[in-house]
Amino acid sequence: MAMRIAAKSAGPGDAEEEPGRAGGRLASVAEKAKRADFTDVRANNLGFVLRQVRAEGRCSRADLAAKTGLNKATVSSLVAELIERRVLRESGSVIGNIGRPAVLLSVDTGYYASLGVEVNVDYMTLVAVDLAGNRLLSWRRAHDGAGATPASRSRRWRASPSARWTAWTPRAARSSGWPWPSPA
Repeated sequence: MAMRIAAKSAGPGDAEEEPGRAGGRLASVAEKAKRADFTDVRANNLGFVLRQVRAEGRCSRADLAAKTGLNKATVSSLVAELIERRVLRESGSVIGNIGRPAVLLSVDTGYYASLGVEVNVDYMTLVAVDLAGNRLLSWRRAHDGAGATPASRSRRWRASPSARWTAWTPRAARSSGWPWPSPA
């Protein structure tokens, strides 16, 4: 015989008072838990598929379905959305023993980049990487942070805006027309 436990749906005023504490409230499990809706599950699955492609390298939709445990139709729908968002791309095909050739998928490294900045007492570092983790840019500038005043740092920074632009903008971005801000 299967036992079924139903959680009481409690509203904000339905919480019980905590024993031993005057005026205190004991939050029920139903108040703390948030139900996952379709968009939450889909976002989780999109991330799961993307992480799998990053870990495996090039793989087919059927490989993804087998490794993730998701339905083949679900994987195809998720992959279509990731391709539309330019996160994944189709990168060739492999002919197997039976059926039609499998289309291989890989991370699309040409559209998105992540930028990381570290501001330290005596230096500043900037690193840009693509979705596959390849380093696109690495920049480090030493400065005398301890002895400098905010006005002197600002003067130095404004001294040569076009040199500053050239120093931190990736060469590929300047020549490819990416939407980087123009130099001041």
